[in-house]
Amino acid sequence: MGYLLEINIMNRLLIALILAAPLAAQSQVTVFSDSFSSSTVNSLTPGAPTANSTAYQVIASKAWNPNPPTITAGDLKYGIAATSGGGVEAQALFTATPVTLASAGDYVKLTLTFNNTVGVLNIPSYLGVGMFNASQVLPWAGGLNNSANNANSTAVTGGAQNWQGYVAQIATAGLNSRFMDRKAQTGPDNRNQVAVISGSAIYGPSTPSPVSIGTSGTGPSVTLALANPYTEVVKFTLLGTGALQLDSTLYDAGNNVLSTMSATTGTTPLTTTFDALSIGWRATSTASVTTLDISSIQVADFIQPVPEPSTLALAGLGTAALFIRRRRA
Repeated sequence: MGYLLEINIMNRLLIALILAAPLAAQSQVTVFSDSFSSSTVNSLTPGAPTANSTAYQVIASKAWNPNPPTITAGDLKYGIAATSGGGVEAQALFTATPVTLASAGDYVKLTLTFNNTVGVLNIPSYLGVGMFNASQVLPWAGGLNNSANNANSTAVTGGAQNWQGYVAQIATAGLNSRFMDRKAQTGPDNRNQVAVISGSAIYGPSTPSPVSIGTSGTGPSVTLALANPYTEVVKFTLLGTGALQLDSTLYDAGNNVLSTMSATTGTTPLTTTFDALSIGWRATSTASVTTLDISSIQVADFIQPVPEPSTLALAGLGTAALFIRRRRA
């Protein structure tokens, strides 16, 4: 009885010591926060990303509008001219230290705040927000104006060609919203640089084409008012099975939920490491330009904490002490 009492007391002391020992911070960490005060757009000599800046490249299948895209404090503005069909996106690395999801519950989250200036999710269109493993390869320097399509082959390799990841694609009301994958591209033309646009044999990735994750449907689709601010949050969470849970929620200025969707990848996702983003849209059947003004982009992550060495040492000492007591008994 005395031996059991000693063991019980030592177990309690050990637990108390471990709980009191410092752990690595267990909270969400902001990886990247950009309000565009020092970032660049379409630079021919792009710099590496920092915690508050990066080099955006605008990739478009039709002519830029405005031309060129502009960037000032609190405003990244880009779009395309009036077209019966076309796509545009802004791509960038968001960190020089890729985020790797390793334990169940780890996540990476992108928060986008934008103003629907003209046409996006107002006329028939699809807004795509994606995160990717770029292996630190920068997007195409200088961007692509009126050439991210199957009629041009100046940007077949390099840039975003081998980026892999997932995209939340919200559609105008009545059209299908979905999550889709984006695999490394092996095609013969500039569509290899497209990451978040789909649904066209002219200006979407085609070799291979995107595949829907889960189901797609009109339920989460919306029509946005012009010149109103909106926020979209896209989050990728690692599950215990090894799969990724993909979540997207779109809010209006009053923080009301306009669209929400979720999907789960297979147990061997394309990647669980992320260092790049792309935000863009496909416009269809419109005589109007489509333009977006982005006011901020933030990427945060949560990675399970690792015990400090002192905590592990305490655990080791406690185990040793218990072993010694057992041997003496």
